[in-house]
Amino acid sequence: MVTYLVVDTCVLSDILKQYNPSNPKQSYVQGCFLSNTMVQYINQIVTDCEENGYIIASVFAFVELINKFKEIFIGSSVTIERIKGFMLQPPSWFIVEPMTEMTAKYFSCIPNYTPKYEPISSDDAVHLATALQRGDDVKFLTSDHKLIVLNIDHITFLS
Repeated sequence: MVTYLVVDTCVLSDILKQYNPSNPKQSYVQGCFLSNTMVQYINQIVTDCEENGYIIASVFAFVELINKFKEIFIGSSVTIERIKGFMLQPPSWFIVEPMTEMTAKYFSCIPNYTPKYEPISSDDAVHLATALQRGDDVKFLTSDHKLIVLNIDHITFLS
């Protein structure tokens, strides 16, 4: 069975901070937004020679990272050129998911509020729509406490 891990912008930033293009199968460690649980799932995919899983992010997550580049990547070795290179030629275990009409269709299915009436941002709704448009069961990796309380078919939230 193929495992799909969909990541939000914060989790993606930690992945990019640890990504080594010279060694794309290098294991990941806990980070600012990467929990031990997330790292276990990520490493199962990254280090698996059989490619039984993929990490997925919307192209929109990359746009967010580039828009807030200075504040997100300050003090790291990540450059805008590295992000662009990653997008254009991602490692075999990573999928950059385009925004399509399907994204818009699923965007409209995302609730506006959590069960505790906390608003769900449009950014997060795009990430969730990206997860749904796959049509498969996915694990959604997020550090956002608002999202992990949602109950959406085909999405398991991991924090």
